[in-house]
Amino acid sequence: MVAVIIKKNTCPDNNYLLNACRYVLDERAIAPGGFGVSAYSAETAYAQMKAVREYFNKDSMNPLIHIIISYDNAIPDLTTASAITRVLAQNLAVSNQVLYCTHAKDRGCSCFHAHILINAVSYGNGAMFNSSIPIMQEYCKFVSLMLGQPCRLFFD
Repeated sequence: MVAVIIKKNTCPDNNYLLNACRYVLDERAIAPGGFGVSAYSAETAYAQMKAVREYFNKDSMNPLIHIIISYDNAIPDLTTASAITRVLAQNLAVSNQVLYCTHAKDRGCSCFHAHILINAVSYGNGAMFNSSIPIMQEYCKFVSLMLGQPCRLFFD
């Protein structure tokens, strides 16, 4: 079974956004990537996300949605985990900036997990990302279809 964990930050502190970008791009990051943001520099990704937020005058709102996807042992290797992470991140990047990576960590039932950061403000129209339970349940169904296994959704 795959676990999808949604972390919503309700603190408008931009340090949280910068720290999250740094975490996703630190030395543990495997095959990092970005859609609409740099995957090579946390500071650049942060500045790019912040610019969108400031353009739409939404810099004081929730800066990001952090999705963690914990793959089970059916994902055999890092290459597969990284390729799947890219597709799952791209699905969320239709009108939002997305930064992602894969981490390897053996937890008994899972060797790989993904981190996906979504700028909560759309670069297209300034709308906030809809991370409601029904929308995230649909995303979980997409994850389940992609992986061919059940997916469980958690909100943290």
